[in-house]
Amino acid sequence: LKSVYKFFPYKIHTILTDNGLQFSYRALSKALKTNKTHPFDALCEAHNTEHRLTQFAHPQTFGQVEFLVAFKYNLMIKLLILLF
Repeated sequence: LKSVYKFFPYKIHTILTDNGLQFSYRALSKALKTNKTHPFDALCEAHNTEHRLTQFAHPQTFGQVEFLVAFKYNLMIKLLILLF
């Protein structure tokens, strides 16, 4: 995420991720909850970026994110082919 902030000159308003521990501690069960701020959340806060999590056990949202990533990837590949 640090590299993304450095590379892109645009303000990132919102990031949507799944509920994985690599992104946030918010999805932990009550027994495992911690008062610590996850490094990913701290980086989002430092850059004034809203960090949203997908709804738990809601595969439609995850499918939408995957579709968007695949769409943008394919578009980038087509542009690279046209440029070179």
